[in-house]
Amino acid sequence: MSRVLFLIRAHDVASSRVRVLNLLPELHAQCLQTRVVEHPDSWRGRLGLLPECRRADVVVIQKSLMSPLFLRLLRLASRRLVYDFDDAVYHSSKNIHSRSRTRKFAATARQVDLVIAGNDLLAAAARQYNRNVVVLPSAVETRAVPTRDDSHNGERTIIGWVGGKDTLPHLRQAAAVLARLAAQYPVELRILSSEGIEMPGVNTRFIPWQLATQDAEIAQFDIGIMPLPDNPHTRGKCGYKALQYMAAAVVPVVSNVGTNAQVFKNEEEGFAIDNDEEMLQTLTTLIVDPELRRTMGLRARRRVERDYTVAVIGSRLAGILQGLAGGETPAA
Repeated sequence: MSRVLFLIRAHDVASSRVRVLNLLPELHAQCLQTRVVEHPDSWRGRLGLLPECRRADVVVIQKSLMSPLFLRLLRLASRRLVYDFDDAVYHSSKNIHSRSRTRKFAATARQVDLVIAGNDLLAAAARQYNRNVVVLPSAVETRAVPTRDDSHNGERTIIGWVGGKDTLPHLRQAAAVLARLAAQYPVELRILSSEGIEMPGVNTRFIPWQLATQDAEIAQFDIGIMPLPDNPHTRGKCGYKALQYMAAAVVPVVSNVGTNAQVFKNEEEGFAIDNDEEMLQTLTTLIVDPELRRTMGLRARRRVERDYTVAVIGSRLAGILQGLAGGETPAA
């Protein structure tokens, strides 16, 4: 049985949960022995981790950019070293160019045996430094996940958004469009997050995010939105919000930024929009046509079941890690 050690940022960090923790049952089913360790803050903890790295067949760094010295020690201690990332980690989230991040990312990509990227754009960034790069999308669960509830049809249209408080400014980007819609149609905006915001002119309901209840809350949406500004950081997004909506058979309406439009077939399983007018027109069409919402939502759900489930992605990751443990490097 191959042994895999995952180094994650923290158990309560979304990328750690989505890219590692959620996939562990599938890896175990594929006869992989796994251990998950949070990246130590202290040098004592980091040095204490090295013996575990030596015992593992594969060590996977999830998203963290290590110091050059610790990265070198990890390289020396690991038989096979992997870097997995699902965000533009080489660029600041505040859209400020960071030479430090760029240098750390380049050093990491060069040192590892394989880079696993969440989408094609991220993979292209990694291939500047390492030819061994594979694309593995983020996965969503569909087993026991409820799908959209039609019981309130005719009363109001629920437009939903899910995300962390740091991305609430992205939602504000849609404020003017939502206000125009609310002036014409009975709509309700539901914000599923750790914090809420006021949206003038819009009937808004804040729902505190909880892991145990998020699937049921998303299933109450009629439409799921993902507005994004277009900048180097957001272009690296992997469309996870869209996948969450799709898993619940909720039509996603996302900004056409980065690889968002590759998550689904545009205008059949969701909509990738370029500007406010397109968003207004798209949301209006979906508001007045409940049958279109239902049909597209079911198509979106089927797309997720085919390409993005925990079972599908977990099986692919298991194959990649087993191959590495056996001395193989996956084809790009």
